[in-house]
Amino acid sequence: MKRQVRRNVFETNSSSMHSLSIAKRGVTEYLHVDECTNKVVTEFGEFGWGYDEYNDPETKLSYLVTMIGESHNCYSIEEIYETNDFKKIDDVVSARCECDGIEIKNVDGYIDHQSIDTIDNLMKEYNCTIEEFIFDKGITLVIDNDN
Repeated sequence: MKRQVRRNVFETNSSSMHSLSIAKRGVTEYLHVDECTNKVVTEFGEFGWGYDEYNDPETKLSYLVTMIGESHNCYSIEEIYETNDFKKIDDVVSARCECDGIEIKNVDGYIDHQSIDTIDNLMKEYNCTIEEFIFDKGITLVIDNDN
């Protein structure tokens, strides 16, 4: 698949488009930590053709977890927990939220486009860190299509 980055917009030959819009950075949000488990609870999301824009940390975390599950062909929560990509995100969330990490509640979701990739490649393409992607309100995940 051909990919190209133009002015920080990630493009593929897919009929759907997922990109990041980076505006004024530095305004951060927080994730809710469950008092019983001391973990941030998330689940797979449904990221289809949109049009949708997300700059809240809950949805951006869900997007990353969903991407990990699909890019690594994981069929269970336990398989996702074992990936290096999940461990990187878990470390960031643990440190930022001062908690015991991430708990995934279900893996019933999808990302409808062909640019599913590793976390490192995604962050490199958008020139941001995992922490910035999740918590910075200036970074907006845009879901769209070519129709």
